[in-house]
Amino acid sequence: MLKSLSDKAFRASLGETLLIYHRILFEIELYKKPRQNLSKLYAEIFNKCFKKAKQENNPLFILDEYITLQPFSSLPHALAYSEVLNTFIK
Repeated sequence: MLKSLSDKAFRASLGETLLIYHRILFEIELYKKPRQNLSKLYAEIFNKCFKKAKQENNPLFILDEYITLQPFSSLPHALAYSEVLNTFIK
């Protein structure tokens, strides 16, 4: 749908989706093992979501109010995006 309208808009929406996946993956790892270097964890997960990224530390997770005040509130969105992306794969 979106790809047929604009390739740039489609890529931007995929970038937004990756940011949501990044947040959820970070939260999962955070709650699995809370006593770890969170800046390093945030950077590692960012690098997994964005292959060209080379972050070593990223303390900006503390500014994400979804992480600090509303943990896992993005999970339904991540699941919905997965369903939509799955239709493109089929």
